[in-house]
Amino acid sequence: MKKQLALLLENEKASARQPLAHMKLDLINHGSSYRFQVANVGEGVAREVSVSFIGYDPSVAGDYSSKFPAPSIEPGSIISFLAAIYMDSPSSFSAVVSWTNPDGTRIDNSAYVAI
Repeated sequence: MKKQLALLLENEKASARQPLAHMKLDLINHGSSYRFQVANVGEGVAREVSVSFIGYDPSVAGDYSSKFPAPSIEPGSIISFLAAIYMDSPSSFSAVVSWTNPDGTRIDNSAYVAI
């Protein structure tokens, strides 16, 4: 009887878990310009999404600030913003993508993108 109760409780916990978001950062070449893309590749809605670059910040401030922090990004959705890449710019960038999962946990995920 105790085993059955334990299994029942475990099944209830598993079904009560909310799907989680997972954010991915990419750098995309659009002909003569570059854009960063922040994509939700998880199964849950990401809230309060932001990107912080470590060291050199190649984001175009006006474009970034008009879109972030993003109130929410649905699963499968993408938000892009301009990247200021010049001949003397670094060829790779480190960043932290931050968001809040549906269960309320705040996630800070390190990302590395390169040209």
